[in-house]
Amino acid sequence: RLAGLYFGTENANEFTVLFLEEDDIHMTGEKGKVKFSKFAGGGPVNKEYKAFWVATQPDYIKRNELIDQQMKLYQKEKDTTSAEFQALSKKIEEYIWKPHEYALEKLKEKPGHYWSLVSLENAMPLMEREEVAKYFQLLDEDLKQHPKGKAIEARINADLVKVGGKAPDFKLTSINGEKISLSQFRGQYVLIDFWASYCGSCRVENRRLAEVYKDFHAKGLEVVSISGDTVRDKWIEASEKDGISWINLIDSDAQQALVEYNVLLIPTSFLIDPNGMVIEKNLKGSALVDKLESIYGSK
Repeated sequence: RLAGLYFGTENANEFTVLFLEEDDIHMTGEKGKVKFSKFAGGGPVNKEYKAFWVATQPDYIKRNELIDQQMKLYQKEKDTTSAEFQALSKKIEEYIWKPHEYALEKLKEKPGHYWSLVSLENAMPLMEREEVAKYFQLLDEDLKQHPKGKAIEARINADLVKVGGKAPDFKLTSINGEKISLSQFRGQYVLIDFWASYCGSCRVENRRLAEVYKDFHAKGLEVVSISGDTVRDKWIEASEKDGISWINLIDSDAQQALVEYNVLLIPTSFLIDPNGMVIEKNLKGSALVDKLESIYGSK
């Protein structure tokens, strides 16, 4: 079982993860850098995770540096369309994928190891369905029958939510603790955006959505962001940092909405009409603005 260790501070680095096994685990770290603590001992899953972390730590550090750089650029220029901003987005996506790429190579070498199953589950939101299926087929049969394996298989085989089809209803918890369902917005246009705090391109999209929300909410558009984060504090921290002021939900438990909408790649968005039908998928930037202006009129 995956566990998280939090230390009483608001510092983003004061958090680390480990797997609970029967063997003792010894951790040594430094205040302010708990995320980069070193572990000794532990069972086979922790040892695989440790090897993964040692190999990919430079990628995580570089990713965080690039995200900070992009944040400072945005705070200075308030422009997500500049060449410099877009170049940083591309680099961030590269460094987000690198650890998953390493882990999936290890899956090929050790298809019977539990860490391989966890690696595929972690990488899945950033992969196309066909790629997930390819790696899933490599896993040993007992891992495919594991609850995590069954969940991955269900996502691979789930019916796709298509343009022209009905949008599945959901009931999820908002950042304020309210239960929110899609059906309560019947009669309005709704833009559903699936994201997560660890997804660099999602964080960029949040800033674009802020502009869309400002321009079209008063005209009747409802924006609903659904996070696939499994760590609630990470979701809240990213939401505050990105200035999400619209409806903001988390799908961390049964991942009801992520499964029903078969979201394997984030960010993914769906535009829903007042009758609850999907009319567009993955519209971004000027294409999204053009569509909304065709509905509501120009600014």
